[in-house]
Amino acid sequence: MIITRKLDSTLIGYVTTFENLTHVDVSDTFFDADVLVFLVKSGDAGKAIGRQGAKIKTLSRLLKKRIKVMELSDDVVTFVKRALEPLDVGETILDEEKKTLLLKPVEAQTKAQIIGRNGKRLEGLQAMVKRYFSYTLSVVR
Repeated sequence: MIITRKLDSTLIGYVTTFENLTHVDVSDTFFDADVLVFLVKSGDAGKAIGRQGAKIKTLSRLLKKRIKVMELSDDVVTFVKRALEPLDVGETILDEEKKTLLLKPVEAQTKAQIIGRNGKRLEGLQAMVKRYFSYTLSVVR
């Protein structure tokens, strides 16, 4: 999964600071609402976060941004579940033919948290899924 896209100088600065502080290579970075998201290789998130979140807390204080570290995955279902952690997504239905992923959360509150205020969280998640997997995402009850 190789994605090529241009980063502006601000994002390049964030990536450089992240890599220097954590010693973990960044695959991609972007803003999701007001959170700066760093995508790292599978298995590197713990190293990037540090013991008790020390590295991320330091980075957040340096950059004055909220930060989230996510691991990349070749599987769309795993990717979405990691993106929504710590929420319990419930059942996921993958339709290869229609290129859609349906999320069926168990509780109504979880569905609301997945969608977010004015649908912003779901829009960001759909953009991520479309960028890396060319799937559409739907939340049903």
